[in-house]
Amino acid sequence: MRLVSSGFVDIVLFLLFLLILTVAAAALRLVLLQRRPGSLQCSLRSTASRPWRTGVLVLGPYSLEWFRTRTLSLRPEKVFERSGFSILKHKPGGAAAELTIAKIDYRGEVFSIAMSPHSFAGLISWIDAAPPVEEPTNI
Repeated sequence: MRLVSSGFVDIVLFLLFLLILTVAAAALRLVLLQRRPGSLQCSLRSTASRPWRTGVLVLGPYSLEWFRTRTLSLRPEKVFERSGFSILKHKPGGAAAELTIAKIDYRGEVFSIAMSPHSFAGLISWIDAAPPVEEPTNI
């Protein structure tokens, strides 16, 4: 007497293969994001939504791109253009000094970013390296 049909086993094996393929694609995406020049691990939340979302922040020449960690999407979830981005304040996160939490303003919308102090230093350097908005005329 046969307990399991051959078609059922094939479906289970196919679903297992799809699961393994999805996990491998997500891991590869995350590795490729973290290896991009100017990428920083950080968590982001807006003041409207309370939960922190983990992700990777990529510092580009004219914008910051934030990618969620737990997705297969190749597009950034949030793009912060340099011209509308500013840091309102920052503080060490909690009892451990292994985390810096910064409040940022992007065109009137306030977000919080949590990252390591080294990553925060990289973000500050990115802001300081901005080209001047206009040439000085009162010299």
